[in-house]
Amino acid sequence: MSTARLHAILRWLTVLFLGLALGAMALPARAPDAVTTPAALDSAAPATAPAAIGDAARRAAVVEANIFSDARRPPSVRYDPFAPEPGFAPAPAPEPGVPTPADDDGVPRLYGTLLGPGGALALMRLDPALPDAQLYREGDRVGPYRVGRITEQSVILDTSGGRIVLRLNR
Repeated sequence: MSTARLHAILRWLTVLFLGLALGAMALPARAPDAVTTPAALDSAAPATAPAAIGDAARRAAVVEANIFSDARRPPSVRYDPFAPEPGFAPAPAPEPGVPTPADDDGVPRLYGTLLGPGGALALMRLDPALPDAQLYREGDRVGPYRVGRITEQSVILDTSGGRIVLRLNR
């Protein structure tokens, strides 16, 4: 094939693709006709919409406010996410000598689950000697517990005394 013929083909392809690109830019973008949901989220939708938070006047004031205005001034007190809210009263201190239930006594305890392509994982505290929760897979053994089955909302532990079902708090 000659060089002149190759250049002619390349020029023709350039004009063709340039025309296609200009045509695609001139056409309006089209939204998809239907919304599809992932298969894992096929659970039933709630019957009612969540309640609106706050009153309409406060929402409107926030929306209409110009946060970049020169008249805007910083708040008098800086927001501290760790400070107690006004009106919050901490729980009274326990009396000496009165036993109180400790979180450490709540073994086994389930904190969360993760179902993914690499398998199911559960964040649990099974060993009272460990200060923090650990990740466990199905089949793992810790002390008297063997992780039997991990589902979206629960974990089944097998022990010599039978089965224990741990459920996530909603």
